[in-house]
Amino acid sequence: MKRFTLKSFTLNAVICLSLVVLFPGAGRAVDLFGVDVTISGGGTISQSASSLPDLVEAVVRNQDAFLPLVGNDFTGSFTYFGIPAAVSVAVVGNTQLTLTSPLTGLNRVFIGVDRNDLENQLSDWLLEEGGSEVAKLLKEAAKRSTAAITDGNPSSTTARMADRAFRTFGLFNAGPVMRGSGSRKTSGIWINGGKYEADTPSGTAEGSEIELNFPWWYGFGKRISLIGNTNGQYKDIEGTEIYGAGVDLGLGIRLVVRDEVNRFGWQVTPYAGLQGIGSYDGATAGLMDQFGITNRFEFELRENVLLVIANQFSFFDSLKIEIEGVSVDPELEQQILKNGVMLDVPFPGSSLVHLNGFLVDSRFLEDVVIDNYQTVGGGLSFRGQSKALNIYVSRDIATDYSGWNAGVGLVYGH
Repeated sequence: MKRFTLKSFTLNAVICLSLVVLFPGAGRAVDLFGVDVTISGGGTISQSASSLPDLVEAVVRNQDAFLPLVGNDFTGSFTYFGIPAAVSVAVVGNTQLTLTSPLTGLNRVFIGVDRNDLENQLSDWLLEEGGSEVAKLLKEAAKRSTAAITDGNPSSTTARMADRAFRTFGLFNAGPVMRGSGSRKTSGIWINGGKYEADTPSGTAEGSEIELNFPWWYGFGKRISLIGNTNGQYKDIEGTEIYGAGVDLGLGIRLVVRDEVNRFGWQVTPYAGLQGIGSYDGATAGLMDQFGITNRFEFELRENVLLVIANQFSFFDSLKIEIEGVSVDPELEQQILKNGVMLDVPFPGSSLVHLNGFLVDSRFLEDVVIDNYQTVGGGLSFRGQSKALNIYVSRDIATDYSGWNAGVGLVYGH
């Protein structure tokens, strides 16, 4: 089957064009996209799918189950990221198409000489003005669906960006001295994975994700470090695939250095980050930036027993990009506040093996479907003089959402 090109069915166009012509409905509750179509004179067609563009292609071409739509008036109700009736379309004869959305207030009427003319008008409108409607839909999805991919739940892009920054700059494992202050350069590689369930208005959606991180710290004496992290992700939500990649960069300023004499340490890290996401199946993309500050207190309660308290504030925004002449901007604005505590203790009878437990509270400050969630977990660390192998498992807990995360990482100093 031939796929529409990115030019004709771009991220923006895809979404609305699906709203557009004859949508297929929700057959399985867990699918994120679908349509219920009612044909004038009687008859309904319902179908759902994990890939919005593929679904739209079948509908627009009146293939298979959608053959009865040829030449008939119809109305369609579109499910978007698990939100039923997010967009509706009504076609009367061959000359009028009405596109509406109760979520965004959209009410657009197209008048043409035939259905081909209507589709051409719609495509032109999508490419020129439809981007703002897509952005509004994404914002509303974050307010209503726990499966939204940009914002509003523990597995969304903003939440994962804040999580990575918090792990890199705040709630990290440390040896006898604060990481980065004891050696000139420290590098690492982390593999993180997770599975979760999100209760959307259409049913429970299951997701999984895997992420690769390359953190590093470059010390300028004991008080200043340049800290960075490059990442890449793959996520699957009921067959809807999402890809992402990004980078974070911070300046670790140790106002108080914890060392062999001083049992208290204090580090403040202002940072910035950039994250790109894209999903052909979800017909969306975005480039998001993050600015924030992380505060970390270390208390050596007794020899090799460490209590860490970390706080973080992050501000998120989106940047406009062009893909084959089409502007893409999810128009995202969000702030996330994180507070966490970690206790790190040596394994009984060993100075090289450490156990840790942690608890983190995360809060979205802008209006979204899940305004807060908690993460509880624990880890195991094998530490040598210049190397450490770390393993952790954690659980995200929120209303209508639950997820498990795990990771393994190797850190080595130079």
